[in-house]
Amino acid sequence: MIDLRSHCPWTRLILLLSLSAWGLLSAAAGIAQPQPNIVLIVVDDAALMDLGAYGGEARTPHIDALAERGALFTHYRTSPLCAPSRAMLLTGLNNHQTGVASIPEILPQEHKNNPAT
Repeated sequence: MIDLRSHCPWTRLILLLSLSAWGLLSAAAGIAQPQPNIVLIVVDDAALMDLGAYGGEARTPHIDALAERGALFTHYRTSPLCAPSRAMLLTGLNNHQTGVASIPEILPQEHKNNPAT
């Protein structure tokens, strides 16, 4: 990834103008940009063995049918807490890398304001 802060101040402007011109030209040329059709299903209190698409014992025919036609997360990791799990899902990073290691409301007093938690 290019760090635009280390380049001359005109780099951002040139990049912005280039991308804008490309977008306008492709729109003016009538190039149809296919819209992605994304459905993200987030399930609480479930494990892989709860879904047939992942080889689980439960019968989930509708979810299995969606999975056959779509993409599956195969290396997604989760947390027992909602905020860290969402941070990992939205960024693709470990929750500690996102800065959401836990939920502040459940931290013991001795761990608050401690960067190691």
